[in-house]
Amino acid sequence: MRDQSGGVLTGATVELSSLDSAFVRSTATDLAGEYLFDDLPAGLYRVSAIGAGFERATRETIAVTAGEEARVDFVLALARQQATVLVTAPEVPEESLPTGNRTGDAATLLDGLPGVSLYRNGGVSSLPVIHGSPTIA
Repeated sequence: MRDQSGGVLTGATVELSSLDSAFVRSTATDLAGEYLFDDLPAGLYRVSAIGAGFERATRETIAVTAGEEARVDFVLALARQQATVLVTAPEVPEESLPTGNRTGDAATLLDGLPGVSLYRNGGVSSLPVIHGSPTIA
């Protein structure tokens, strides 16, 4: 068993399952990337291979006959890497938050500034009036 660059995959898991019965076996690849299943009953099998950091590869309907060798080679592709980042923030008590504008009237942010007064006419929001602004012709 090899990776896409031709490197040998040692310790990859190979699973064999019969398509005709509940027969299942697994083994690992050796230092040469080879694996072997001895004394298999004749029949049809599914063979899968997976290694750490690689995607699973599967071959369906592999025929095994008595006295003959059935060779199944795998080239495993690198698995997609995904990272999950969980960001948490400590809870901040409401009384420690800035006290800014706690109303729906945004004009109150300007209240108290020199040259600004608010015009309130019983509506939902005030209108700021700026005194001494230059006239635009």
